[in-house]
Amino acid sequence: MVEPGVQIGPYEVREPLGSGGMGEVYLARDPRLGRELALKLLPPQATDDVAPVERFVREARAASALNHPNVITIYEIGEAEAGWYIAMELVRGETLRALAGTAPRSTDEVARLGAQIARALAVAHAAGIVHRDVKPENVMVRPDGYVKVLDFGIARLVSTDAGRMTAVEAPPTVAGRAVGTLRYMSPEQACGEAMTAATDIFSLGIVLHELATGTHPFAAASEVATASAIITAAAPAPSALNPAVPAEFDTLVARMLDKDPTRRPAAVEVELTLAEIGRGPTVAVPTRKTTAPERHTVGREGERRMLRQALEEVESGHGLLVSVAGEPGIGKTTLVEEFLADVSGASRPLRVARGRCSERLAGAEAYLPILEALESLIAGPHGTAVANEMRELAPSWFVRVTPASNPTGPGGATLETRGGSSEQMKRVWARSRFASASRSISTGSSTPSFCSGVRASAAHQCVLVNARSRSRS
Repeated sequence: MVEPGVQIGPYEVREPLGSGGMGEVYLARDPRLGRELALKLLPPQATDDVAPVERFVREARAASALNHPNVITIYEIGEAEAGWYIAMELVRGETLRALAGTAPRSTDEVARLGAQIARALAVAHAAGIVHRDVKPENVMVRPDGYVKVLDFGIARLVSTDAGRMTAVEAPPTVAGRAVGTLRYMSPEQACGEAMTAATDIFSLGIVLHELATGTHPFAAASEVATASAIITAAAPAPSALNPAVPAEFDTLVARMLDKDPTRRPAAVEVELTLAEIGRGPTVAVPTRKTTAPERHTVGREGERRMLRQALEEVESGHGLLVSVAGEPGIGKTTLVEEFLADVSGASRPLRVARGRCSERLAGAEAYLPILEALESLIAGPHGTAVANEMRELAPSWFVRVTPASNPTGPGGATLETRGGSSEQMKRVWARSRFASASRSISTGSSTPSFCSGVRASAAHQCVLVNARSRSRS
């Protein structure tokens, strides 16, 4: 155990956060940047064997190769007197273990969490990386609902052939033991056979089943019995244990838990299916309201008029980004939601998409609400048209939203799977026709400010208009 105040590399240890098979994790501070981070330390005695060091380095390399909001960010790897260390993003929240294996979770919650995990796996698989240890303990859920996939310590690079992943032999293990966590292994993993990305899909299927039912689908009295059930037994349908589970969820989980890895869905398909399940059944609504919606704000006619004028400008063929600026708590969200209710009730071909804003997103992840809104549009009924628009105008954003759906860009050029950096994405946003014009509407802030659409905070409510596809978020 490292005492608080000890210096490891450039970092100052504050307090222990936890420990596991690959070492101890500490809360630390980087005095150079003035930020807190998580420091994973491999004890010096572990360096006597080359295997733990190789696994430690593999974790850092695999995770750092992926630049995605749902994958933990690696800052650096180094060696100090206290041992090898990995400096990584500090994720506040709790692991999925706190939710899995207890009471069944709602289908909406399972779909929301599962879609984010699948999204992270899709990015990894597109980069040729198989996680091989997908389980509740390796997934963190932040207080704002964002998921982070952790621990790529046994991740494995696989070869690709014409965009398709091919199997690789599992590396030798101690005493013939398969690599991974037994309760969440795929059948081929439990048998020590060759693996592809499909092994992560099976493991995620177990996690989804456990979240939806509160019960592990292959629970048994011993490790041997558990392994036998994973290899040979059929998992019960989630709805048999939780009648609230819809048939679509049953079908998806059954496909994910297929013993034949070639018949399991890809991570991208899992994400899109869960997103659809999370939206629930489509309810028909009248195209035109017979009465005006109930008003909850007073004295905002000027702002409503400006929003209506902005929409009319967009309908004439001009893209526009509108920022409703003001202090927190003065009714920006209510104003925009009332406006959207008004225009959605009219006979206009509009589509609404939303992204969650949070003060926690200020900085490197400030563009996440925009990504979330775009993802919902692509997962919607007009997703193909939106995807084609994004592929043409903002390819670095496109690969973030659909990381494995189309690996090549115009002329057959390979798109960068990881997408651009935060700054690159902001530059693409600024010059693209998605944000060809901008306007700020003050709602009473003493210092009105312009919201670029990638620095969203509680002080701003952003409205994005895409002139070509008539999409609005």
